[in-house]
Amino acid sequence: MPKSPRIPSAGDLMHRVATGEWDALKELYQRFSPGVYQLARRRLNDDRMAEDVVQEVFMRIWHHASKWDPDRGSVDTWILVMTRHVVYDHLRTIPPGGLDVVGKAISEQFADPDDGISDVLEADALRHLLQGLSPEQRQVIRLVYVEGMTTKAVAERLNIPLGTVKSRLRLALDHLRRELEKEAHSDGAL
Repeated sequence: MPKSPRIPSAGDLMHRVATGEWDALKELYQRFSPGVYQLARRRLNDDRMAEDVVQEVFMRIWHHASKWDPDRGSVDTWILVMTRHVVYDHLRTIPPGGLDVVGKAISEQFADPDDGISDVLEADALRHLLQGLSPEQRQVIRLVYVEGMTTKAVAERLNIPLGTVKSRLRLALDHLRRELEKEAHSDGAL
């Protein structure tokens, strides 16, 4: 009776990748890329960026496989941690509201309020949502999305630290996103 081929462990594959064995990287990719993609997709909410994360993670594995230490954790954990780092790197490169549906909605709604009755109604609904923000958050939202200022320019104009502007913007967008999701769920849209 012929023996079935032994399936190499992830650790074996990592050791082989560390010696430059391309086929071992391909096998790691087949095993772990779906999970890396799902994690990145869930965090970034963007297919293209998630695909970029997968590629970057596996390029890092190729270049740094020798740094994996089995005494410090499994291959799964190492790849998970690496994926999180790459995702956070991508998040830092996104300009405030760059991929944010809420931010796009804000800039579109205030672009031309006389554009039509449905636009006016939507702008009115958005103004209602903005009332749930602090005055400081509303101010930052208005300056960034209505006036088109960068966060750095807002910080200079308001004479506050850049980190404060970014925090206010992120908190405001998170609040608006949650409120829009609530409305969508209550309308039966989702």
